[in-house]
Amino acid sequence: MHMAKEHGYFYQGVRIHKGLQIRSLSRSLSAVAILFFSPLTAFSQGLAINELMAANSSTVADEDGDYPDWIELLNTGRSEVHVGGYGLSDDADEPFKWIFPDIAIQAGEFRVIFASGKNRTPLEGRLHTNFCIRSAGEEIVLTDPEGRMIDGTQPVEMESDVSYGRIPDGGDEWFFFYQPTPGERNGDEPPHQPAPAPVLSLPSGFYRPNTLLTITCPDSSARVRFTTDGAIPSDTSDIYTDPLPLDSVIVIRAASYREGMMPSRVVSRTY
Repeated sequence: MHMAKEHGYFYQGVRIHKGLQIRSLSRSLSAVAILFFSPLTAFSQGLAINELMAANSSTVADEDGDYPDWIELLNTGRSEVHVGGYGLSDDADEPFKWIFPDIAIQAGEFRVIFASGKNRTPLEGRLHTNFCIRSAGEEIVLTDPEGRMIDGTQPVEMESDVSYGRIPDGGDEWFFFYQPTPGERNGDEPPHQPAPAPVLSLPSGFYRPNTLLTITCPDSSARVRFTTDGAIPSDTSDIYTDPLPLDSVIVIRAASYREGMMPSRVVSRTY
């Protein structure tokens, strides 16, 4: 395994130092909203993994009308890079799991590769890897023909139609994108991140009359809004203030709202 050069990484405000292998680093970090993980070699050779999505439900379709996972590469250099023989993989122990055809990525070009499992390598048209990306999180590794790791990402769990990418393009920090930008610039300003999801005190099930359900949010400055009819909560739904009695069959859905953040994912329970 090629070792990254001595270099600093940032993880939740803490600098991580000195030549960690991609595999050991990827297994030691948990999923976070902002993460820098890119060896120096990525920029010296012009290519970087710029954005990826592991659960594409409706963001971008391939030529078959399917919605596969995708990986976006960016040529950060000033000249084209011929990528024939480069490897792309979801396994650092098998860096040449999928091999690029003899094509070039132009300077400044954003190239989307579908991680569909369809294994298509045309000289013109859409590229498809022979692997998919698990939404629970997988490392992605880009390797040059000599076996040197060019770039890599650590496993990050992703929600449906949420991507993970760099701000600025080719830069040091990673963010979740709730408005993904496959094949386009990610912009220069960090996107708004979602509020923490609310926590319901009881799992779905049947309970004795007068049982009370409490809803909390890890962020005390966020407001929890909820519905009791199965509807998706919105910014006009009822605000949770007091425990809710479970006196009849009821579907409760809740989401957290905080100024300057996107709404959290919706949490649903049936009682």
